[in-house]
Amino acid sequence: MYTVEMFKSNKVQTAKEKQVWSLPLNSVVIPAMIAGNVKGVTAISRESLGAPMRLSVDKTTKEPRFNKKGELVIKIDKEITDAVKAMRENFIAQLKADTETIAAENPDAFKSEVLACAEAGKPIIENETIRGQLAIEKRNKALIAEAIAHAETETTSDATPAASMPVLETEVAPVVVKAKSGKSNRALQPA
Repeated sequence: MYTVEMFKSNKVQTAKEKQVWSLPLNSVVIPAMIAGNVKGVTAISRESLGAPMRLSVDKTTKEPRFNKKGELVIKIDKEITDAVKAMRENFIAQLKADTETIAAENPDAFKSEVLACAEAGKPIIENETIRGQLAIEKRNKALIAEAIAHAETETTSDATPAASMPVLETEVAPVVVKAKSGKSNRALQPA
């Protein structure tokens, strides 16, 4: 059965919260899983639902991990992430099945809608293509101008005569280096 309800807008302003597979954890996932347990369609452990956030640990040392900012890394319990993954996979399968059913029940209308959508999208695609090309050209011109300005700045700052530049006097002697294959390679090495 095709679910029209999922396309209706029910946008609710919520505070930013931890997400699992792009779903809000505390306001959607946990209550839905508790409801599933009550209804008897899921069997998510109470421990997972009661403490869904866990410390991420290093695989070898089993010690809690820290991110580059020095903060503890928090993850969502595997039982919950696995259940949400299954929900998403089932949702995708249901969308595909509904689409195939509707296309089979009314192929002419489905094909007509696909063609109408493609036709309606043509001017937008053409406009976006032109806008993208112009943006790339503008960025490239700015990068070239920046590179030229940088090169000119370096040229004027490096205008010291070569005669006043210090000269490194280092002898170079050949060194034999054995490669893993056993063959020797000659390399120049400062003496």
